[in-house]
Amino acid sequence: MRCVVCDAVLAGKARRYCSKPCFRTARAASERARRQAAPDVIRAQQRNAKLVKTYGLTDADFERLLAEQGGGCAICRRPETKVRLGVPLPLCVDHDHATGAVRGLLCRACNVGLGAFEDNTAALVAAAAYLRGAP
Repeated sequence: MRCVVCDAVLAGKARRYCSKPCFRTARAASERARRQAAPDVIRAQQRNAKLVKTYGLTDADFERLLAEQGGGCAICRRPETKVRLGVPLPLCVDHDHATGAVRGLLCRACNVGLGAFEDNTAALVAAAAYLRGAP
C-alpha cells in the first residue's frame, strides 16, 4: 500500500499515511474543504460554541433574550446596524464583569459606549445629566 498524500510505500501497520506530517497535511486539506463547502454552518457552530464557553448561553437562550428585548438592543431598542459580508452582525452579549452574569443583548454602539464607562454607574448618571443640560 502507498501513502495517500506523498505516495510513499507504507511500512508496518500504517494504513493510509506514512507519517504524522502526511496525516496533518491530509487533515488540513479535509478541514479546508469542509469549511469551504458550508461556511455559514461552520460560522454558526463557532459562534454557538463561543456563546456557551464564554457566557454559558445556548443558541436558544440567545434567541429567547432577543425575543424578550423585542429583537433589538436592551438600551436603544434598535436592531444591530453593523454589517459584515452583507449580513447584519448579531447583538453583543452584555455581562457583569465582576460576576459574569449576562445582563442582556446590546448593539455594538451601545456596547462600546457602556464599555467606555467601565461599569461605573455614577459616571453614567453624570453623563446623562450632562446630556440633559444639568450642571
